[in-house]
Amino acid sequence: MQSSDKSLISADLAASGPRAGKSGKRWWPVPLAAWLMVFAGLAATFGNAFWCMWVYHWFPSWGRKGLGLYDRLVEGDSYYTHAPLVPVLCLGIAYLLVKHAKITIRPRPILGGLVLAASLFVQWAASLVGVQFVQGFAFIGVVVGLVLALWGANALRRLWFPIVMLLFMMPLPPLVIAQLNFRLKMIAADWGVAVASAAGVPVERMGATLLVGATKEMVVGNVCSGLRTLISLLGFGAVYVYVCKLRGWWRVGLFAAVIPVAVVSNCIRIISLIVAAYLTDVKTATGAFHDLTGVLVFVSAFLLMFGIEKAVLWARAAAGRPAKVVDIMDGVPRNDDSGQPRRFAQASASWPGAVVIVLLVLSSVGVYRAAASGTQSTQTSVIRDAIPINLPIGSQEYSGRDTELDEVTLNILQTNDYVMRRYEADALPPVDLCITYSQGNRRGSHPPDFCLEGGGASITSKAEAVLPPSEDQPALSCRELILQKNGALEYYLYIYRCGDSYTSNWYWQQVSILGAMLIGEKASGALIRISVPVMNNDLKAARKQSGEFMRAVIPHIDSAVRKAQQ
Repeated sequence: MQSSDKSLISADLAASGPRAGKSGKRWWPVPLAAWLMVFAGLAATFGNAFWCMWVYHWFPSWGRKGLGLYDRLVEGDSYYTHAPLVPVLCLGIAYLLVKHAKITIRPRPILGGLVLAASLFVQWAASLVGVQFVQGFAFIGVVVGLVLALWGANALRRLWFPIVMLLFMMPLPPLVIAQLNFRLKMIAADWGVAVASAAGVPVERMGATLLVGATKEMVVGNVCSGLRTLISLLGFGAVYVYVCKLRGWWRVGLFAAVIPVAVVSNCIRIISLIVAAYLTDVKTATGAFHDLTGVLVFVSAFLLMFGIEKAVLWARAAAGRPAKVVDIMDGVPRNDDSGQPRRFAQASASWPGAVVIVLLVLSSVGVYRAAASGTQSTQTSVIRDAIPINLPIGSQEYSGRDTELDEVTLNILQTNDYVMRRYEADALPPVDLCITYSQGNRRGSHPPDFCLEGGGASITSKAEAVLPPSEDQPALSCRELILQKNGALEYYLYIYRCGDSYTSNWYWQQVSILGAMLIGEKASGALIRISVPVMNNDLKAARKQSGEFMRAVIPHIDSAVRKAQQ
């Protein structure tokens, strides 16, 4: 009996890993060192990507001088201020699952190594061309590879939720955000006007401007589009659905309800702002009351989520099919072994852990070199001297005056080759010309929508604009924007250059440049943007002037690029 007891004790020690024994050695120094190397490898591989997310997407005012910490965190047009909380929440959920759910550790080093290597390759390629959206997915792939290599498929099945939750801190591409902003803003404005009008409030919509009463004007800005609410609520909705009392397809339906809940909550906010502007004044409605409704919109969204769950439970009970309320760990084997978290930690001190460390070290070197070569600022002067300062167009002689871009903008564009110039001619509205050119760097071109709205303007219309062919030029497919700022309209016409061709599609330009960079070539890219104020609401005249100016500028750009390539 005594021998049997000793065998059981030995088996228990072997199962739970090395402990402090007679020699006084402890179990944790080697795993701790291994985990430090893993975290160092992750930091070296993804540190630059997450730093760019922090300063460009999560907290866009982080680099502004003269701001305190609080202002840097809350200022700017960000939709991801919740992002730093996501990994903390995911780690907390993962720890609770490891502690309370029984998870059999059966490492899959080959499968995990393949997933890890493929994800690190994607990270290397994304670093080479500077695509942060893809780098976020590469990070999640690396986490999946780590879990498989160190703990196995059973651990991945138990930890899938905190891994998927990481998606909610990855920023969408700026063009996607701009497009969603515009559509959601128009939906919120339309619904707000319809409901307020039905309630007896005299209000009309002209683009993104709301005419309240006879003399009051209120602009629906980006912060009122509801996109920030939607993105944050999706993350909250995922956690809420994970712990709610509903199960099966009811949970999927509750999560899908997040989108209409966010839209409805934001429409309620717009309605309240319209009513406040009608009863008081625009300054009051867009001041403290506006900030208060920004908080209340989240409260109303959360209450709607709670209400939907309660309504489903009540409806099923009333129909005689009450929902079975089960524990969140229902169906998951419970863990009664206090040594399981320790065994998870010790998995790094194994040969699969060593392979993981080697892969991360190698990838960190590759990613560093790719980022250094693929995102360096282009120092050229192809475009800067290409467009004449005095430009004859038809019977008019335009005279230009240059302005300079600030350092923050140049760091984002990563090019110093640009033209920012205002042209003036007798009896005509001034024309603002902006051209950014880069060689082998896709960041030199970006959709104007995002930065224009970030500057406080409101986009009232977007459309394709095709310039008819001329004697020496084919038809040009451009994009047009109509903006409103401080009560004035402005017309924008822009087009992208990729290689030797032109396109109105930013995605096509980016794919062309990315393809060239991946095969070792350096394709040139440019954004040509022209803006003209709309005088006396004569949009036709602004279109005509912008089109003529675009036709006059294109040949100078073509000639300069051909000369630079010789």
